[in-house]
Formats: sequence, C-alpha cells, structure tokens
Amino acid sequence: MRTRQTKRNRLRKSKYNFVSHNLNNFNDATENWLFFEVGEIGDDWGQTSGYVGNSANSILPDAYTIVIDNDLNQNGSNLAIMATLAHELIHAYMFDTLSDAGVITFDQNTGVPKLNVICQDGTNYNNLNLNTLSTSERFAALICAMEASNTLTPQWSHDLFNENVFSVTTYQQQLADFIFENHDWNSEDFDFKNDMISYFGSNWKLKTAEACSWIGLTDTTEYSSYRDSITNPMIKTGLIQLAEYRNFVNDANFNCN
Repeated sequence: MRTRQTKRNRLRKSKYNFVSHNLNNFNDATENWLFFEVGEIGDDWGQTSGYVGNSANSILPDAYTIVIDNDLNQNGSNLAIMATLAHELIHAYMFDTLSDAGVITFDQNTGVPKLNVICQDGTNYNNLNLNTLSTSERFAALICAMEASNTLTPQWSHDLFNENVFSVTTYQQQLADFIFENHDWNSEDFDFKNDMISYFGSNWKLKTAEACSWIGLTDTTEYSSYRDSITNPMIKTGLIQLAEYRNFVNDANFNCN
C-alpha cells in the first residue's frame, strides 16, 4: 500500500499542532513527498527512510517513506498507532530539514540517513551561540558537539528528539503533549485504564502519554537520565513497562478503521 498523506485522520489536531506543521512540509508546492506503507520491519513498529531527488531536472522530488509494521497496523491499539505515526513523522521532518541543511545524505539502496558533517579541529562546538549560525551551521555544530563529547552514537537521530534546535521545546515533549491532548482517554479500555491508574495514580493520562512518547527513544542517554530521576517505584515500573517493553500499550482501545 502506498499513499501520500492519506492517514491524516489518525493524527488528530493538537492545540500546539506540530503534526500538522510537519505534514504541511510534504506536498507538491514544497517539492517534498511523504509516503506511508505497511510492511514487515522486524521488532520496530515504524521506520522512516529518505530519497533526495532533483526536481529541476524533472527527476523525482525529495521523498520520504514511513513504513508501519504490519502487525501493528493489524493489531495495534489506537494509542500505539498514534505514537508510532507521530514519532515517524518527526523523523521524516527532521531528515528533510537535515538534508536541506546538507548535514545528512541517504543511502541510495536503503534510504538510511548518513551524517555528512566535517568537524574542524580546535573548535569548541559546545560554546558556540547557535542563534548566530545558519541552519546548516547550527546542525553541523550540534553534531560536532556530540562527537567531541563522545555522545555521538548510531542513535543520533533519536538523540535529536531531545534537543530544542528544531523548535523551542524538544520533540519528545511535543510528542508527549500531542498524545495527551489528542488521544481519546474517555473511551479507553477499562482494564488498560485500571492498569495505568495502578502505576500512575490520578495523573495517569499525562504519565501514560509521557511514557509512550519515549517509545523508540529508550536507548538514548536522555531517557536513561529521565528514568533514573524517577524516585517513585510504581511510576518508574509503569514507565519501563510502557516505554522499554511496550507491555500494555497494545492492550489499550483499538477501533481504527
């Protein structure tokens, strides 16, 4: 299945609608296309790849493909599907921004992003004023700062979820806000709701949304720091069960068509 922007109905509008903002980046006018597919992708719920075209020479424009795992598509809960689609949309927007800035390229066979940054010896990238830099310089400086501090890992694209260079708040926080504001909590499965209340108490909606926003980010140092900062053992257990093991997430309500 291949469509262009056909699943917007699954991503409802947020008060701070970063989802609509990101989706608007992909249309004929911007020379960016976004495709959604369903396929077998192993343990991941979703994957995003990219392709850089050349519309000036009548070749395909820049195109990005989000693949949702077939099992999630068939059996996933509304909550799991929402979190996954929004997470992958962030990747697509991020990759397009980084590609336009010349910071990444894409493998021609797999579409996997590859860093394209040359860091200058002797430059203290941690002390640069990002506000004085162009978009490409800003992202290059961020990547070089991560490299200099030995925090640049294969998880670099997920690490960027926790940086505010794309907007005033991190993408992880925007994702948590989006889930909290847009998921249909009142129609949630009774058993799932009780499980979440047992972990998070009366604030279960906010905490569940927050935990789901970390799905896919659990190998980042920011997640480890956040998890370790939680002192309440029940809340920490609930976070780990949802974010790391993804237990209970697909026990939530499922009625997508």
